[in-house]
Amino acid sequence: MGLKNIHKEKSVILYVFIKNNIYIYKLNMNNIANPGEILHNIIEIRKYLQNNSQNETKIKFKDFENRYPSVYKKIVSGDDLSKMLDMLQTLAKIRNGDITKDDADKMYGNQLAKEYIPEHILKDKKPNNNNSNADT
Repeated sequence: MGLKNIHKEKSVILYVFIKNNIYIYKLNMNNIANPGEILHNIIEIRKYLQNNSQNETKIKFKDFENRYPSVYKKIVSGDDLSKMLDMLQTLAKIRNGDITKDDADKMYGNQLAKEYIPEHILKDKKPNNNNSNADT
C-alpha cells in the first residue's frame, strides 16, 4: 500500500457586488494572478479611458479583457469598483502572508452581515449566556 501525497488547496471566497446582487467566487490562491497586477490594470484602464475611446481601450487591454471579462466590463462601464478593490487588496494581503484566509473570511462575513442583515436580527442571534434577565 503506497502513501498518497495530499495537497491542501489554498482557496479564498471572493464576494463581488454589482448593483443589488452578490456574486460569490471560490478562488484557488495557487492559480490566481497577482492581485497587485489586477489592481494595476484596473487603474491603467481607468486612466486610459479618460483620453481614449472604448474601442481603443479594448484593443490596448485585449489580454486583460480575455482573462478577466467581467472585471473588464465593470471597469469600462464605470461601475463602482470600491468593494472589488478592497477584495483585491485583501487577496494581496493573504498572498503576502499579512493576514490569513480565515481572518479575511471572518472580516468579510461580518461586513456582509452588518450591511445586509438588519441590526435587530443580528442582535437576536447573539447567544445569551446570562439567563437572569429573562422574563418568566
